[in-house]
Amino acid sequence: MKSRVEHLPIELWLSIFSYIEVHELFQAFYNLNNYFDKLFTSKHLLLYVQVESTTRNNVRWCKSILDRLIRIQSSSSHASHDLTQFLQSYSTKLVQLKSLVIQVCLRNIPSICSALEQLPSLEYISLTCIPTQTLLETILTTPTLRTCRLKFWRPIATINYHSCTTNSNVEILSVKMLDDPNHSIIYLLLSHMPKLKHLEIEKNNPVVLFNQNLFVLEYLKVLKFIWNRHQYKSDYFENCRRIITNLRSLHLSIHYIQFNETFDHILIGFLCTLIKKIKKIKIFILCYQLMALIDIDLKKKFNNYCQKLAFEFSSLSDTSFQITWSEEEASKHTIQIIF
Repeated sequence: MKSRVEHLPIELWLSIFSYIEVHELFQAFYNLNNYFDKLFTSKHLLLYVQVESTTRNNVRWCKSILDRLIRIQSSSSHASHDLTQFLQSYSTKLVQLKSLVIQVCLRNIPSICSALEQLPSLEYISLTCIPTQTLLETILTTPTLRTCRLKFWRPIATINYHSCTTNSNVEILSVKMLDDPNHSIIYLLLSHMPKLKHLEIEKNNPVVLFNQNLFVLEYLKVLKFIWNRHQYKSDYFENCRRIITNLRSLHLSIHYIQFNETFDHILIGFLCTLIKKIKKIKIFILCYQLMALIDIDLKKKFNNYCQKLAFEFSSLSDTSFQITWSEEEASKHTIQIIF
């Protein structure tokens, strides 16, 4: 007896189709036979769409699946305007939409804010834009959101981090900020996310988080920092234990413009106090422009630095750890500390 694809369980097809973008799915299987045509009409078939400016989307068939879309994303910055218009027209019908990935130009932000207020099931948003006060407050006041991945350019207007009065339900936050004057954006977000469990911040200069009395992140378990182009200051971690009381994983990446042999005793002390509670600590120190160090044995220099770090950690804690350094390029070296 010959087997046919139609003999596979419907549940398996529903699972397979959930991984295929809806344009490709319809192109490959629609009108193939009666079995698949019936499958496409099933309310159990949940779909995702990738908006492309070149295809301009077939709105006629899109209307028939709006209530089954669970993920929408723009394929490029050029397609974002089309996606904004799509959301503006159909946001009230996207009752199962859980994930939205979009890059928004400044003039379309009011439309996005309006759409966010009308999406009853949205749990995940990935957003690239110039942030505004209204947008940030809309994100914070969207009750269903649990995960936010945000890439922000420099705002054109001042952000007031005392303005919002509603706390968010977001549990995972990843923020990449190319410019954030006075850290007002991150202060606004964190001071209204008391349920946060996972935080990632990538910034050109360190955020002075732990010397502020704006928030306490008592549920935060995972903290990841990436700081570029500047050295952090010694007081950044001074009050960390008071603000983040239950941290379990720390990933710190620091980019030095020029390598400096001095190591931070406050950071070392802070790490040693966390070792007993945290299951995983990773520190990456990226050092640039080492070619400027003429007549210096770099291998000996890094070995001595790692030995000093090891001595400091050994004298403060009996927890095992590993410190290594590697040369990625002629002018780029990485020191890695793993507990």
